[in-house]
Amino acid sequence: MRHVWSGEGLCRPSGAVRLVGVTQRSRAGLTCVAPPALGMVERSREKRGLAGGGGFVRLAGMGMIREVVETSVALVKGFTLTFKTMFQKTVTENYPHQPVNFQPRYRGIHVLHRDEGGLEKCVGCFLCAAACPANCIYIEAAENTQESRISAGERYAKIYNIDYSRCIFCGYCVEACPTDAITHGHGFELATYDINSLVYRKEQMLEKVGGEMPVGARS
Repeated sequence: MRHVWSGEGLCRPSGAVRLVGVTQRSRAGLTCVAPPALGMVERSREKRGLAGGGGFVRLAGMGMIREVVETSVALVKGFTLTFKTMFQKTVTENYPHQPVNFQPRYRGIHVLHRDEGGLEKCVGCFLCAAACPANCIYIEAAENTQESRISAGERYAKIYNIDYSRCIFCGYCVEACPTDAITHGHGFELATYDINSLVYRKEQMLEKVGGEMPVGARS
């Protein structure tokens, strides 16, 4: 389709698609579109600049200022804690001549607990072994009988081993246990020359009948 410029604007054949919202004139079989006034073009350019590039620059500047402020606040908080502890007296644990002080949530060697009646809380459900990402828990379950009841459930853990050469002390087994049968103690002395001794048996982790912690789980 051919367009022709004339004094009245851009002209094209009358059979072409008509423009909507623009002044049109018909002459000699041509449809002529009147060009916009120069002032209207300049105002349109100014509006596009304000709504487009200018607005984007302002938003980018505000985002950069916000990021600088948030970073500065984070740095102030971090260095406040650093300077607060920098000049305090250094605390030295006199281990092994004195016991080590642990936080209550310290994750040490596991403890298998008993209930108030002295029965084992573990019911051999295998949820702790399933939740373990290191696959370091091995369990064999057995059925309770009237003559020999070990736990309050139908089953109990006949064998419960944890391989501490693979354990990462993540606490997933503690969270997965529905009976709160296993928790982390404060035992940490796992260093050994024999890797086989890092496989702890049930008897090494089981809480005593009187509520006394097993030897390996003590701090």
